[in-house]
Amino acid sequence: MTIYDTEQIKSFLGLRQIKSNDDFKAVETMSTDTAIKFKKYVEYLGNKDENIDDLLKRFNDYFEKENDSKLNSREQLYWLAIHGVTISDKRSAIDFLTKRNYFYKIIQYVKYFPEEIDDFNQLIDLSTIDMELRYVILKAALDVEHAIKTFLSRIITNSEEHDGYQIVTDVFNCKAEDNFKEKIFSPFGRYKDGYFKIDDDCKEIYDHPSFWFVIENTTLGKITPFVIYLSQIRPQNKTLKSIKSSIYSISKLRNKAAHSNGILNEDIKKLENTVGTDSYMYQALLRDNFNRELLKTPLLVQISILIYLHRELTSEKMHIHRMDELKDVAQRSKRIRYKTGSTIDRFISDLNLLLTKK
Repeated sequence: MTIYDTEQIKSFLGLRQIKSNDDFKAVETMSTDTAIKFKKYVEYLGNKDENIDDLLKRFNDYFEKENDSKLNSREQLYWLAIHGVTISDKRSAIDFLTKRNYFYKIIQYVKYFPEEIDDFNQLIDLSTIDMELRYVILKAALDVEHAIKTFLSRIITNSEEHDGYQIVTDVFNCKAEDNFKEKIFSPFGRYKDGYFKIDDDCKEIYDHPSFWFVIENTTLGKITPFVIYLSQIRPQNKTLKSIKSSIYSISKLRNKAAHSNGILNEDIKKLENTVGTDSYMYQALLRDNFNRELLKTPLLVQISILIYLHRELTSEKMHIHRMDELKDVAQRSKRIRYKTGSTIDRFISDLNLLLTKK
C-alpha cells in the first residue's frame, strides 16, 4: 500500500476514534486490497472508541474463515459489506437471507457484477427478477417441449413409412456407443455389476420400444437424436429445421430455469460480436426482425430463440399469454435503477426492447 493509502486508512480510523498504541503500525503491513476490506469492515460495524488490536483480531478471524468455512448470518453481512454492499437495515437483511433466499445464491450477483452492486436492495431486486424470469421461461419452454413431442408424434403417426418402432431401433443403433438406450430407460432400471438391468415390468417395452413410449418418457434434450434423424430423411420440412436448429439452446435454457440456477449471470454481458448460434436459426431470427444488436447477448439470444419457436409451434392464444407474462417481468425489472450504462441496466433495457417489438 502506498504512503498516501496508509495515511488515508489511519485518518479514517482516527476519525472513528479507534485506539492504537503504535500509531496503527499493523495497517502499514496490509496489502491495499486487505486494507480496503478492513476499512469497509470497520465502516459496517460502526464501532467507535475501540482498540485496533481487538478489531484486527476479529477481522483476521473472519478473513480466515471466509475462505474455507461456512459463515453465520452476521458473518454473511460482513462479507457483503467488505465487498462494497451497503446494508441499511441489518435485521431485515438477515431475515431475507434466512427466510426468503440464501447467501450463496445472491452473492453470485456480487461476484458477476462487482462494480455494479452497491446496495443490498439491489440484491433483493435481482434475485426477484431472476426468479420471476426463470418461472416464465420454464413455462414457455415446457409449452415448446410439449409442442415438439406432439409434432414429432404426428409425423410418425400419419406417415406410412414409419411404424413407430424402427425409428427407435435406428436411433439407438446410431447412438449405441453413448449407451443412449440405457439413458432413455434409466428411470426404469439400474446398473448392477457394470451392466444395465431393466425392471421386470418394463422388459417387454425395453426389448421392443415404441416411439410414443420414448417420447412420453424422455426429456427435451434426449429428443434431439430423433429430431436429427427425421430431419435427415425429411430435409424439406421447415418446422423440423427450426426445431433442430433451436432444440439445444432451448433445452439448455429450460434446464437452467428448471434447476433454479440463476440466469442473471455472465450470459447477460454483451459481446463484441454476435453470439455463436446455428446459422439457420440466426438467419430466421433476422428475417423475423429480431434486433441484430440484441443477438450479441447470450441470454437474449436464448430467449429470442424460445420466443421464435414458441410462436411457431403453439397456439396464438397461448403465445400471447406467455408474451404478456414475459413483458410483465420485464416491466417489473425497471422498478429499481442501476448505474446507467452498466451491464444490468443495459440488459434490462434490451430485454424490454426485445419484448416491446414482439
